[in-house]
Amino acid sequence: MKINKTDISYIIVIITILAVSIVMKDNIFAIIASLFGAIYTILLGRGKPEGYIFGIIGTTSGIILSYSISLWGNCLIHALYFLPMEVIGLFAWKKNFSKEKDSVIKTKLTKKESLYISLASIILYLTLCTLFTYTKDGLPYIDALITVLSLTGMYLTVKRCYEQWIIWTMVNIFSVVMWFKVYAMQVGVFSILTVRLVYLGLGIYFLIKWREEINNQVQTK
Repeated sequence: MKINKTDISYIIVIITILAVSIVMKDNIFAIIASLFGAIYTILLGRGKPEGYIFGIIGTTSGIILSYSISLWGNCLIHALYFLPMEVIGLFAWKKNFSKEKDSVIKTKLTKKESLYISLASIILYLTLCTLFTYTKDGLPYIDALITVLSLTGMYLTVKRCYEQWIIWTMVNIFSVVMWFKVYAMQVGVFSILTVRLVYLGLGIYFLIKWREEINNQVQTK
């Protein structure tokens, strides 16, 4: 697999952030989750199924971190949904991998699918807001919103839909807000907070790239 200049620039930024995090004595699980999560995002953005392996390791570290700071929604959703979906995604992407393009075959949602997913997301968000408030979640409304968007984003990722990058961009915007609040509580999550900003850039970059490829597929049909 070739490494382009864009990949190198993001890797340099991530390594710099992680180095600063270590100096600042950041939480070890936050550092691991950030490192492997970044590699996972870059590889999946380039259409590589192997990215899920790094995602599984990063998700496991994220579960431990969320549990330790009482973000119950974030913790449960990663343990009960993301881990299984990442395993499913690994096999699904390998099954739909194009050796000719050296990348996974990308798809786009139909209008009907977009409508159904939007309605389901709204209903789930209202339900989780009530549940997280009852269970005294640290940040119930933001946590519920990120949870719903993340569920949708992961589903679209496994389906290889380019719309996943729209969702992940939204997730990263709200995640920056959530982790900033956590960081303000003097919890060592500097790496999580700053790498989320890198994820935001990655999401926008890959959204553009995947949309271009989808448009090219439509034109060649």
